[in-house]
Amino acid sequence: MDITFKQDYLKDLYHTGKSSDKKHRFQSASVNDVLNAKRPINAELALLIEVALDLPAEPLLKMQTRYNMLVAKRDGKFVEKLKNIRKIAAIF
Repeated sequence: MDITFKQDYLKDLYHTGKSSDKKHRFQSASVNDVLNAKRPINAELALLIEVALDLPAEPLLKMQTRYNMLVAKRDGKFVEKLKNIRKIAAIF
């Protein structure tokens, strides 16, 4: 059985997003950007996905945090900054 995430699961989420309540509405482009790794998932979108697809929000946010940590650890300038902080902290 071939399941396409966007077609099979996001229909409900897009429909939910077309609420007349502007406070709880979101752009379908936001979901597409997250799925295409162009935008990080935030708490609000994770909660919308949780309600629409019955997927817990916390693991989605944890995956995003892990990804952010990996990206930070691969950033050469940031790694140098961490090394300098370790040197300074070692003095104390």
